[in-house]
Amino acid sequence: MYGETNKICCFFGHRDAPEELLPSLVSLLEELTEQQGITVFWVGGHGQFDRLAAEAVCRLRERFPRIRLELVAAYPYAAEKPPRMADRAFLPEGLAQAPPKAAIVRRNRWMAQHADVVVTYLRRDTGGAYRAVCEARRWGKRIVPL
Repeated sequence: MYGETNKICCFFGHRDAPEELLPSLVSLLEELTEQQGITVFWVGGHGQFDRLAAEAVCRLRERFPRIRLELVAAYPYAAEKPPRMADRAFLPEGLAQAPPKAAIVRRNRWMAQHADVVVTYLRRDTGGAYRAVCEARRWGKRIVPL
């Protein structure tokens, strides 16, 4: 699905991220698009940080019309219809059989493994976002803290 020309960025951050992060996030994504050639942005669709990331990508579309925003769903029903601002939604292979309590963790693990760059907003060393960033480090991904 993704060739060598598509570089992918995903996001992991606490669900209570403050709205004030948006301008910094837009600037960071602009830099990643220009300097790193990122063309695809993956969000999980859970919590404030994912919402801010999606909004930041949407703001960049005027300047970079080739970029795409994709929802990486944790549950089959979420992949059926993409949210209004996403170009598409998809369920990673193997997640359809995941128990509901494990689906988000498994989706995050998949994103950490397959993305090229991971943008993070972490203020504590607990929770799902923290564990997902640890997984990305394990895979040797470039981690960009916000």
